[in-house]
Amino acid sequence: WRPKNYKEGQFYGPIPMRIGLEKSINLITIRIAQSIGMERIAEIARKFGVYDDMPPYLSYSLGAGETTVLKMTNAYATLANNGRKHQASLIDYVQDRRGKVIWKADKRRCDDCNMAKWDGQPMPRLEPRGTIAIDPGTAFQTVHMLTGVVIRGTATNLRDLDIPLFGK
Repeated sequence: WRPKNYKEGQFYGPIPMRIGLEKSINLITIRIAQSIGMERIAEIARKFGVYDDMPPYLSYSLGAGETTVLKMTNAYATLANNGRKHQASLIDYVQDRRGKVIWKADKRRCDDCNMAKWDGQPMPRLEPRGTIAIDPGTAFQTVHMLTGVVIRGTATNLRDLDIPLFGK
């Protein structure tokens, strides 16, 4: 197995990890995986729910393993939710014909959410849900780097959508 970059024949020299992600320079990813160890990467993949039991092959650090769309979507959602992993739901809520919510997937209580009018007090806050998979700062930095993939990297064709995106 020989990892290849998205664009062959170009040598960039020493570059930041951000540019490596944006340009899909796979050798950087392989070197990082070798440096920190596939056991650590498997642990992170388990925390994100991508794999239950990931084999320690370097190709998995490039995404060569088999998983489901739901698991990958939940992993990206964990990054977008500041490192907090939530249980996925296909339907968030159901309303009747008058707009009243008759069922919702989120079972958290909010006693002050349905006040008749605002009384000038601070907004009610729901308790955070889900479990912490990674540090919020790490999630933010990762999302910031993966945003560059859409802005300057291998997914620039998605810029035309003109919505905030990140991905790999």
